[in-house]
Amino acid sequence: MIGFSEFVHQLRQTAEVHIGHEMPSFAKEEQTAVAAFLQAEYTRECLEYPANPPAFCSETAVWAARLVAQAAYFYLNRHENVELIEAQLTLRSEPVPVQEVLSADLCLRFLPQLIKALRLLDSEDPLVEILIKQVDLCSYTALLRSDAKQVSDELYLNPALRLLALDRLLEHNQNHLLAQEPWRSLAREYSGMYEYKFLKNNALT
Repeated sequence: MIGFSEFVHQLRQTAEVHIGHEMPSFAKEEQTAVAAFLQAEYTRECLEYPANPPAFCSETAVWAARLVAQAAYFYLNRHENVELIEAQLTLRSEPVPVQEVLSADLCLRFLPQLIKALRLLDSEDPLVEILIKQVDLCSYTALLRSDAKQVSDELYLNPALRLLALDRLLEHNQNHLLAQEPWRSLAREYSGMYEYKFLKNNALT
């Protein structure tokens, strides 16, 4: 059985999920190790951010990592009905606070790809909608969904997240979102900084 900490290390280092036929152990010591590792990863990523980021939230980061591990397990091991699966998922009912979205995104950013994989197996898999709702609770991670319909205002209003959100929209060719205001104007304002990405996806034509 792969441990929770090992799963998260491999996820962050290879962007791949490695899981066996047993649910990872979420023992307290495993979660403590994951929190410490993700805090170090957060500190490292923050060095590349254009503005001072919010403080790291270990509780939110570990929640996201745990959800991705559970989703990966049920992607490979579907011997239970969706009601039993849903009961075993660590689900949120409230949106991730804006000051915690970067902490959640450390691992939650990998969930949209897993959702795509689930859809390929079964486009009507009810687990897909459950996981989409969890992704949508994190406004920054929700930008990775190809079928996202709008960008949360909270990302634009937060100085620490505004350019990160713009960068993500450009990096993932979310032109239908970049066409919306205020993101279209923001993209034009920073067209010099992001010129290579504009040329890549022709976002402002």
